[in-house]
Amino acid sequence: MSESDSSNFPNILNEIIHKIIEKSLFTERQIEIILKQKGTLDREFGCSKGAYFRQVAQSRGKLEGLYYSII
Repeated sequence: MSESDSSNFPNILNEIIHKIIEKSLFTERQIEIILKQKGTLDREFGCSKGAYFRQVAQSRGKLEGLYYSII
């Protein structure tokens, strides 16, 4: 892989991730919350505690629905 290809890799990966999120049941914020709770994201959120926990509850409900749909 050439130097220009390796510097483009994060941009291409970012675009792919955003395309997946666009077609996902989850919003970008909800995916960030899920990743943060799994310990794979070290990012602080710029929202109130109430809004954060509402997003957590919505994400949890969507995950439960997804699990039941798969089963």
